Amino acid sequence: MGETSVRHVQPIKQRRSRGTRRIEAFSPKLKRRLQLSSRAAFELWLTLESDPSVLWFCERPLIVPLAPLPRVIDFWSCSAQVEAYLLLGDANADLEPHLAAPFRFVPVAELAAARMWTGNWERMLPIINACWDQPLGEIETAIIRHTVEPKRLMDIERDMAISDPTPVRASVFRLLHRGALSAPTLRTQPLSLLTKFQQAAS
Repeated sequence: MGETSVRHVQPIKQRRSRGTRRIEAFSPKLKRRLQLSSRAAFELWLTLESDPSVLWFCERPLIVPLAPLPRVIDFWSCSAQVEAYLLLGDANADLEPHLAAPFRFVPVAELAAARMWTGNWERMLPIINACWDQPLGEIETAIIRHTVEPKRLMDIERDMAISDPTPVRASVFRLLHRGALSAPTLRTQPLSLLTKFQQAAS
C-alpha cells in the first residue's frame, strides 16, 4: 500500500501537557518513529504492528471537536480494505455521534488479555529494528524452507550455521512480522529459545 492511497500518513500535531508521559518507538511497518502518551496506546500499537493483516495505521489521526475538551482519536487502521478509527476505553454513547464511521472502542480488558502477545513483541521488535537495513533475504528464504515442520528457535539458529545468531533471529521475527511464519504459543507463553516457529498456512 503506497502512502498516496492511505487516509492518514502522519499524526496530528498535539501540544503535550506538562507532565504527560511520552513513549517513543520505531515502527517497522510504517518505517518511522512514533510518540505515544500512555502504556495503553503503546500496547495498542504493538497489537497493530504485530498483525500482518493490518496494512497501515496511524496514531492520533484526527481530533473530534467536542466541548469542553476535544477528543483525540488514538489510532486509525486499515486492514484488507477495512478501515477503523480506534479509541482506547469503554464505549461512550456521548462520543459516538461525533465519530467518523467505522470506529471501535478498545477496552483496557482487551489489551490486558493480549499482554503476553504484546509483551513478546516488545522484546522482538528491537531485534527487528537492529537489523532492519540488513539484506537478509537469503537467510529468510532458508528459514522458510527449514520450517515446514515446527522448529524451535534454538534449532533454527543452530541449523543456519552462522556464527552470529542475531541476523537469524531477526530474520525469524521479520518473517513472523510479515505473516510468513506463525508461532501460536507466543500468545500464551513467553518468548524463549524453545519457542517453535513454522511456515504460516497459505
